[in-house]
Amino acid sequence: MRREWRRPRRRDHDLHAYGALVWEAAKGESGETALRCGLGLLAYGRGPGRKVGCDLVGNAAGAHESLRGEAATALIALAEVETEACVLRSLVAGLGSAQDPRAVPVLVRLSGHEDADLRRQVASEISTANSGPPDGPDVQALIRLTQDQDPEVCNWAAFTLGLQLEQDTTAIRDALWKCTTDEDSEVREEGARALARRHDPRAVPLIAQLLDSDDGSQLFTWTQRRSWAFRNSCRLWTPMSSTHPKPTGPSRPATRCGGPGWRRTPGRSSWSWSGCAPTSARRSAHRATSRCTGCS
Repeated sequence: MRREWRRPRRRDHDLHAYGALVWEAAKGESGETALRCGLGLLAYGRGPGRKVGCDLVGNAAGAHESLRGEAATALIALAEVETEACVLRSLVAGLGSAQDPRAVPVLVRLSGHEDADLRRQVASEISTANSGPPDGPDVQALIRLTQDQDPEVCNWAAFTLGLQLEQDTTAIRDALWKCTTDEDSEVREEGARALARRHDPRAVPLIAQLLDSDDGSQLFTWTQRRSWAFRNSCRLWTPMSSTHPKPTGPSRPATRCGGPGWRRTPGRSSWSWSGCAPTSARRSAHRATSRCTGCS
């Protein structure tokens, strides 16, 4: 089942405020001050201090490209001796900001850590340090994480493997296809989206099922969070026109919504098939302002 919405906790607000404060400190001037402070905390701080140090170093690298090499070197060195999961999570986030291929062995090793939140962090960041080869160790680590026992780890791994990486191999597609049969609905949707992005014909019935689902949240998730992925795969929808009879009758106004269905522009004699996925929040307005047969 889809995870229920919950009211943000005080801790969430505190973490957001902390993150904003660290970013403000790191982006100022040349970032040198934040980097030096962060490096000092990495060397001499206790657990919480080392976490703050990783956050400062990582944010400085994210804000200033000239600092990324030094930041990556320091974080990679710390990864060899660090044992606390909370520090390692910030370390992995910092390596993601540094975007240094040297971090790949560290991230691959941490992808097997016992802490699920750390594995999820690795899944979300490892693409930024991509080694290049389509069968590289980082890609193999992501493939393994798509079958992780934790659903959030699987979700992030499927998203990163399918939508963040440009590589396209049989092994990657096989992993994404397995995601479409996962027990978690979000993992299944990520797998379907990723196959559609690669124009894999197997994605057509999967996405058609998502769009036809009575659960509006699935359609909303598809369009609101990853609508660009759908637009990149729009040519997959051509065969679906055969499942919708071509209408007859007066001309209907064209609509920019792109809703899946037949339509024709006034002044033209032929009908054409077009595909789209309007968000569930826009459906009512969409129906009221257009005659799109696919959204009615």
